[in-house]
Amino acid sequence: MKNCLYGATGGDICGSRYEFGKLRTKEYDKVTLINSHNFFTDDTVCTIGVADAILKHRTPTVEQFRDSIQEWCRKYPNRGYGGKFRNWIENPVPYGSWGNGSAMRVSPCGLVAKTAEEAAELAKASAMCSHNDPAGVLGAIVIAQAIFYAKNKPAEEAYDLIDDLLRVHYPQYYDLTLDDIRPDYHFDSSCAGSVPVALLCFLESQSYENCIKLAISMGGDADTLAAIAGSVAYPYYGEMRKIVEDQITEVLPADMRRVVRDFDVLVNE
Repeated sequence: MKNCLYGATGGDICGSRYEFGKLRTKEYDKVTLINSHNFFTDDTVCTIGVADAILKHRTPTVEQFRDSIQEWCRKYPNRGYGGKFRNWIENPVPYGSWGNGSAMRVSPCGLVAKTAEEAAELAKASAMCSHNDPAGVLGAIVIAQAIFYAKNKPAEEAYDLIDDLLRVHYPQYYDLTLDDIRPDYHFDSSCAGSVPVALLCFLESQSYENCIKLAISMGGDADTLAAIAGSVAYPYYGEMRKIVEDQITEVLPADMRRVVRDFDVLVNE
């Protein structure tokens, strides 16, 4: 699997035009992932920040994650950051956030980890620099471990382990389907309201692209939901169509592509 960070960044880029419920349909042929108006948002910037911290330090401290994320966010302002997070960029003090930002940026932690326990430790450190509410930390840990399982376990075992993460940590969603949730779903930037839905997008998917389309079909925080779900789906399926890969490459600036390439080397050591 090359360009392993494309799982999250691709979800962000393909979902960027559909944020705020611009599309809510199960007619997936109407969901166009490739478009000249696609762009990257805060989800991609923060993911690159987490990856770059790991490249520089391998097991970064909370402070090292903080400095790297802040550096990248300052480099790419006006990418859809929430109000409190914009303040954090200038004054990076943890502010008790339970938002889904901790989960949408955590994929490098799950990809580089050698064990599920290491995935959890890295995820916690990456979250604590800003999203130090228990719900924010939990969302990051759950997604990092899901990614670790998707990348490192046989497909059937990985699926069951990810299903267990949903059952254990978000039991209120466990017996629901996306069809059950979709009619009343709305823009939800919380970890508690988006992480389990993203896991369901993966669990109901048939491919990476199908997973992204399922996330978009929910009509909510489309780019972030697709980034989270896509970060699990890509290591599980191990491939995406070249046209989607090329779209992501075209949208990402050169310095981000460098991080993607260097991170691939680290992950495949």
